[in-house]
Amino acid sequence: MFHFESLGPVVRVGDVNARVGLKPDYIVCDALVQDCDTHVYNPDTPSVRASKDLVSNTRGSRLLDLCKATNMHIANGRLYHDFVVGGYTYYCRNLSSTIDYLILKESDFSCIRNFRICNFNNCSDHASLCFELNANQSYVTIDEHNSEHVGTRYKWNNEKRDTFRSGIIAKLPPV
Repeated sequence: MFHFESLGPVVRVGDVNARVGLKPDYIVCDALVQDCDTHVYNPDTPSVRASKDLVSNTRGSRLLDLCKATNMHIANGRLYHDFVVGGYTYYCRNLSSTIDYLILKESDFSCIRNFRICNFNNCSDHASLCFELNANQSYVTIDEHNSEHVGTRYKWNNEKRDTFRSGIIAKLPPV
């Protein structure tokens, strides 16, 4: 994770089978120690998170420890449409829970737009995490006629969805 952080924002998303309830993903009462170098250490900022799932488990504790160690935060229950709701992401006959998460640094929350937990469907017992990733990138290009920054914008083209999917499947190891 630390390697990829040097390349840009890191976003973790998916099913981690961890239930965190309303336990904090930051260090509570985190404050600067007088002798601490403030250029290296940034204390965690307390941030409220909504969740319908109030249960936590051992895997949830491990996930929260990972968040605290890497200064990453759970976006579920904090951003956009899920801010008040904190909806469930898993459903079976006798249980609803939240075990699918979008996790990133709080400073990178601006990279995410329109985060929400989508409706359940017949294809899965998990609800999709739906969001837009602000992936605008500016690259420095060398042009022999003039040197200037050229902006590149990536936009999803739904007509090329199957081609994209086939390309990913082709790279999977044989089963």
